[in-house]
Amino acid sequence: MEMVLQEAAAWHTYAGDGIMSDASHGSVLRIHTLGRFSVSKDNESLLEARNRSNKAWTLFKFLLCHRGKAVSDDLLVEVFWPGYDVERAKQALYTCIHRLRNALEPGRSRYQDCRYIITRDGLYQINPAAEIWLDAEEFQALCQRGAELGGNSDSEAAAAYRRALKMYQGEFLAENAYD
Repeated sequence: MEMVLQEAAAWHTYAGDGIMSDASHGSVLRIHTLGRFSVSKDNESLLEARNRSNKAWTLFKFLLCHRGKAVSDDLLVEVFWPGYDVERAKQALYTCIHRLRNALEPGRSRYQDCRYIITRDGLYQINPAAEIWLDAEEFQALCQRGAELGGNSDSEAAAAYRRALKMYQGEFLAENAYD
């Protein structure tokens, strides 16, 4: 549990108390990273077989782990295509990003910007303005809320911790633990 809290603490913090209500999840991109990885929007999984490019989703997880920071195409090439010719590796990166964007927004026009992955000057990142709900952030916020309420309202603190425990489904990005 301590390791999960430390990993979750590295993620960006919500404004206010950081806890989103379940009613706010309409067309928000919902990402589960504690336990089995999943991505959904409008209650529909985006990880179906037709959209499941393992390299693209692994790249997405990498960008999630670096959320709030822009990652250079050179670093992505080095991490995901080591030993490749630079031109070939960059083309593979562009193809992978294209597949990822299509998986995240299946109906998006080829000429329409992706809401979730932004690119500028060879730098890639999760769009900080995108509506994204991330279980690890919610888990962290609930644990923090429980700690803050601990001395003042034990029943509210316990409720926050119960919600956090209910949300916890396993290690952070468990299926990539050794990648």
